Amino acid sequence: MTTSAQDPKVILIIDDNEQIRTLVRRALQSKGYIVLDWANPKAAIDHLANVPEPVSLALIDGVMPQMLGPDVAGELTRLRPGIPIMLMSGHEAPMFEKFFQAPNRHFIAKPFVITDLLTRIGRVIETGSS
Repeated sequence: MTTSAQDPKVILIIDDNEQIRTLVRRALQSKGYIVLDWANPKAAIDHLANVPEPVSLALIDGVMPQMLGPDVAGELTRLRPGIPIMLMSGHEAPMFEKFFQAPNRHFIAKPFVITDLLTRIGRVIETGSS
């Protein structure tokens, strides 16, 4: 999905793995998305709390040293009700059962094929379902 210049979509990536952030950021930027990426989830939350920038989707690692992905999702939802959130993890989805109880929650297993991730992100932004 390529966005138009009049309607750029902003994707927030929160993952402590720099290689994953770089790979995903480059792929998203190549499709016209604006990408904000953070290694530290608390810094990302603080940024969103202080900047009214619209975010079309948050892509969050499921397990990070500073916070678990579902906890980050809860904070982002508190700041931006209705924000679509996609959790990405090498752990099984059932581990995150509580995460899926809220609306607009999506999951992709690591490792993933980057084209699959791009397709799913485009679908979530356009239709609300992955």
